[in-house]
Amino acid sequence: MASIEIFIHNHSFNIRSDEKEAHLAEVKRLVQSEIKSIIEAHPRMVPAEVAVLAAVEFSSRFLHARAQVEIQKETLLSRAGDILERIERELNPPHPSA
Repeated sequence: MASIEIFIHNHSFNIRSDEKEAHLAEVKRLVQSEIKSIIEAHPRMVPAEVAVLAAVEFSSRFLHARAQVEIQKETLLSRAGDILERIERELNPPHPSA
């Protein structure tokens, strides 16, 4: 089990996970970057407020990304359907009337 240490206003938080080290390193980089940005914008926030605001920001980004994935999925399925119809027309041309 791997772990990372996150700092908020010199308070250390240890997070353990079954994820791989590289994944946790990227999580730490993203979280620390977001925390730094929040602290720079709101230097008087206490660690719990900073953590909650970071969680809200990441949740919002996740929801936007999930919505984008759904839009792309719908677009891809629609295009795949169009391609399938075209293939079926090409493979099964209408028979001339006798």
